[in-house]
Amino acid sequence: MDVEDNDVMIYYDDEAGQPQPSTFRLCPLGVQFYASHPIAECSLIELTLAVPGTADDHSEPVKCVGYIAQCCAPDNGSDMFRIWVKFLDLTSEIQDRLQTVCNARQLKCPFCENF
Repeated sequence: MDVEDNDVMIYYDDEAGQPQPSTFRLCPLGVQFYASHPIAECSLIELTLAVPGTADDHSEPVKCVGYIAQCCAPDNGSDMFRIWVKFLDLTSEIQDRLQTVCNARQLKCPFCENF
């Protein structure tokens, strides 16, 4: 996943990047994104997140494992599947950096918006 200038792109396998709608969500707990095909629920997925580094001019690739908590079929005329992933192994440092990005770009999930 790459986040630059408030544009969010998801890259899945070798496919071209898919721009995400405004309902894309990211927080230190996980990510809700949209894909052109379903991903099996209750499976594990490897992710590489482009997380802002300690210097403001670049992002750092961070690999992690996530659990597919839910995959919903397209609705409301969309052709994209909505997928929820729970992060399983992010360090507290990376979670803190994600928290900063999510706050600044208003990407947090409804649960995290309450904290």
